[in-house]
Amino acid sequence: MADKEWMIQDCFTPKTQIISITDDLGYTFSEDREEEYDLLSSKISHDTGIKKADIYSSVNKSYLSHWHSIDDEWYYFKCGGDYFHFIRELLGEVISEYYRLDTVHYQIAKIERFGQEQYGIISKNFYEKDEKYKRAWDYGICLKRGLSLFQDLWLICPNRENSNFLSIDLKKMMVRDFYSLEGDRMSYNFLFHVDKKKEIRLAPLYDYSLSFENIRPLYRSEIGEINLNDKECIKQLKNDATFQILFQQLMESKMEDFLNEVENRHHIQIPGDDCYYFTKYEKDMKKMLQKRKVIT
Repeated sequence: MADKEWMIQDCFTPKTQIISITDDLGYTFSEDREEEYDLLSSKISHDTGIKKADIYSSVNKSYLSHWHSIDDEWYYFKCGGDYFHFIRELLGEVISEYYRLDTVHYQIAKIERFGQEQYGIISKNFYEKDEKYKRAWDYGICLKRGLSLFQDLWLICPNRENSNFLSIDLKKMMVRDFYSLEGDRMSYNFLFHVDKKKEIRLAPLYDYSLSFENIRPLYRSEIGEINLNDKECIKQLKNDATFQILFQQLMESKMEDFLNEVENRHHIQIPGDDCYYFTKYEKDMKKMLQKRKVIT
């Protein structure tokens, strides 16, 4: 990366649209206001359908300061001046769309806290109140290794067709995350959506901040891993038609197009050094895949 320490607002142009949000809390967290926090988290939970424990359980385990109401809808604010994560979040959304995965959609926002403006991104709550969202651990499939998960999905799905669709969802997520080497796809960073027919699909993806760092042949998440140091893993990837299509998509991807889409969508200008960094990253990733002969 460049030596200059970039700030989010360094990317802005005269056309950049920035949503101003109010700091609904307006105070520093303290234990003597736990009752107030409890009431606010109950309201957010009621309005959104998100479990209260995933919003607030204690002063030391709270996401309350991230949630903000805009026109009677709840939005999640993040990055708070952190340029490194800001760019990766915006880029991550575009890449998920490339793989035809549902994703949160970001808008640039600013908030005033303690007399200072903080820039970041907001995304609208995607929960449907009358439907269910579960974690990998709810199905006992967290901390899987290798690709063994795909042999067992039928055990948690109501029918074989649903199992096939969910399998495609998860393979898309794994290849998408391998491409960006997403470093934080733990069980709390993705959800399963269960509809009224009890069919399970991958919920919209979110949290792309820890990505595009050092190229390596191993991607690991809660549900499995792609390990290109493992000949058996490469064999499985070669023998799976869906994985082959997805890796071919990876090889056909164009980082320049992704970066241009981020710039055009948000009317921002990504610094040239960063554009070079991300395009070089992609070239190195493709070279590694060619060397490991992942695609037949």
